[in-house]
Order: sequence, then C-alpha cells, then structure tokens
Amino acid sequence: MAERLQNKDRLQIDLNEIGLKQTSERTWASENNLFRRVDWRESGHLDVIGNIQNAVWNFGDRNVVPPNVLAIVEETGGDLLEAFDLSWQPEAFALTFATSDPKIFFLHMLGVDPNKQSTHVGQETMLLQGALARSKGVETIEWTYDPLMGGNSNLYMTKLHAIPYKYTINKYGIVKNEDTKGESRYKNVQTDRFTVKWNIGNESIWSSAARKKVLTLPQNPDFWNGKGDAPDSFRFGVPYDFAVLSTAGMIDARQALREICLKVMDYDDFSNRDFHIGTHLPFEFTPDPDRKLNTYTFVRKS
Repeated sequence: MAERLQNKDRLQIDLNEIGLKQTSERTWASENNLFRRVDWRESGHLDVIGNIQNAVWNFGDRNVVPPNVLAIVEETGGDLLEAFDLSWQPEAFALTFATSDPKIFFLHMLGVDPNKQSTHVGQETMLLQGALARSKGVETIEWTYDPLMGGNSNLYMTKLHAIPYKYTINKYGIVKNEDTKGESRYKNVQTDRFTVKWNIGNESIWSSAARKKVLTLPQNPDFWNGKGDAPDSFRFGVPYDFAVLSTAGMIDARQALREICLKVMDYDDFSNRDFHIGTHLPFEFTPDPDRKLNTYTFVRKS
C-alpha cells in the first residue's frame, strides 16, 4: 500500500512537471492535446491506431501491429497511449511493451500522423509515457529508430536526452508493402537502426526532458570522414530529409553512416549474429535546415 501511494505521488509530481493534468483514471490533458490509455474493449480505437501506422510508414496490413496484439498490451504490463487534439481527433499513439526486467520497458512504436508532426504531440506523448513508466518503477525505456530520420533524432536525443548506444545492420529486413505493391516509407532500403536508452530513472535526465531543456556540448568538434583513427570527439553529417531521397540516394546515405558507426559504435550484424564493442557514442544531434544537413556529434566513451 505504501509503495502504491508513493508511486501515485511520484506520478502527480511528474505530471505537474511536464504540464499535464489527469482528468480521469485513464485520461490526461495538456494545453494543446488530450491523451488516453486505450481500453482493449474499444475496438474502434485499435483500428484507428492501425490507420495511423499506415499513414506514417505505409508498410501495408502485413506489417501493421494488429488489434488482437494491441488488445493485450496493458494486461501484459505495457502501455498503449493515444493522443488527440482538443476536439478528440486522433493524432498519435505510443506502444510500449514490458520486458523480463521490471525496470526496463521497450517502446515498440511512436506514431504521429504526418499532418501533426512537428507540433510537439510526439514529445508530450513520450513524456506522459515516461511519467507512467516511472510510477511503475521503470528506470529505462529502450527502443530502436532509423538514425537517418532527423525528426526522430531531434525528438529522442535533443529533447528527451535519450542516448544511442548500439547500431544494428538491417534490423527489420527490407520492409515491403505487399498489399499495394507500392514502396514503404523506406523505399525497400535496408533498415539499419540505433538502439537508444532513455534513462528516466536518472533524475537529472528526466528533469531536463520534462522541463523541455535542450542540452548541447560546449564546443563543436571537426568533421571526420572515417579515415585513420577516430578522434576523441567528431561530427558527421547526414542528409537533412532522408525521406525525400531517391532509393539510390537512401542507399548511399545509409552506407556512409553505416561505415562510420561500424568503426566507432557497438554494433550487431544480424547476417552472422556478431556483436562488436565500440569506442564512441552519438551524444548530440543538430539539424541545419539552411545547409540541408543533420549532424551527429560522437564522443569517446569514458
């Protein structure tokens, strides 16, 4: 009982810090958005989440997380959150699974309707997810994402202060839309991924994310092209808008970043199940729309 009360108090403190108000047992509100923990009995909401998946990734029905899986997320210890505008029009969702370690959650998907991206609804959804996870005693949320999708890096690294710690080659294979024979968001390109840790149990990291502080390194090191030994810190540039590139352009950009990451990061190679220990971590992400360039700053582990 004492632990439940402590977790409830902690949740209220965290909600106050991120600017959300609990309006019922399963709903929350901010100035611009409404949120709810999805009830498995409301099949219409589960279908809406499928629609958002298709709108964001265009993977086709074969690759959508189906309603019968979404329906059991909560009872198996995870969370399924849905975000709306103030007129209750759906905008986004977050799907998080419990793991074998009660202190670690795994975020499987954060999907934001393409028309609502860059409106901070993704950031607020993640902060709510973080607060709810902290109230359960979770200290870390991990997930994978495409490091060439700059909007995701800006949210995850710059705003939430999650740190990529591993690179995986072709994590999900080449994802094709078998329903329409059309191209998915990734145009049939290999799905290399960063795996990140969001240390929500670290009060400094959590408070900085909750208060929407942007952390930056004190100086910008030089760019490094991968030749010779890696400096203690360096920058590497990637295309500003990966999604608009041609298939050939995507492949070239993927290969260029892959070569750098395989030199300096921990990485998995699913073709032969190798795992390699690296020397550096991507610590900062900087978008530069004027130069049409996104920049990662890597720093040596210490």
